[in-house]
Amino acid sequence: MKDYSLTKEGQKDYLLDFKLRQNGEEETYDVVYADGKVFGHVTANEANLAKIEQVQEAQAKNGVANKHVFVSRRTKSGVLTALSAGVSATAGYGLATMAATAGLMPEGLPIAAGVGLITILGTIPAFAKLLKNNGKVKELSKIEYRDEHQEELSHIGDYANSLAGVSPKVVALLEEEERPFSILNIDRFTQEDLETIIDNMEREKKSGFVYTKAK
Repeated sequence: MKDYSLTKEGQKDYLLDFKLRQNGEEETYDVVYADGKVFGHVTANEANLAKIEQVQEAQAKNGVANKHVFVSRRTKSGVLTALSAGVSATAGYGLATMAATAGLMPEGLPIAAGVGLITILGTIPAFAKLLKNNGKVKELSKIEYRDEHQEELSHIGDYANSLAGVSPKVVALLEEEERPFSILNIDRFTQEDLETIIDNMEREKKSGFVYTKAK
């Protein structure tokens, strides 16, 4: 999951990810925190996995409650990206012109190309923040949609056509996992997948057809 902590201090206890490690015949988890620290030697068993899931679900709940903060940050990042592009282009034109006048521009490289390069380099940091904040907002929207339709999703097996048009990887996820839409699997399905499933179930309810039992 993504980092929804709001402060540096909050990153210390924010459980960002976990990775399975094979030590001979023994399996352990490496638990990754948002501040970059990794705690190893966590026994890979159902009890510890349940604890990880519980912590991450609580973090997701807090993230959804603070979604407006990340929406605001995304908006600010977009404004800064636009401003950075404008400032970099203006500065880039001056620098590129000076370089061309001084004979420092590579032979055959037009001033416009130099301006473009400087503009891109100046915009990259702001654009990276925009992408980061946009990713957080998208994931929170997916979690929010999942939470709103938790009850319907728990009855997915009662509908013969609930998976019509759903990607094979999500079908595999449903076959592999007891709780497929757990926060532990947040990267394995999209909001579009969930919307397709819910739409299929609603359409099946309205159709009035009699279906054979789904296998």
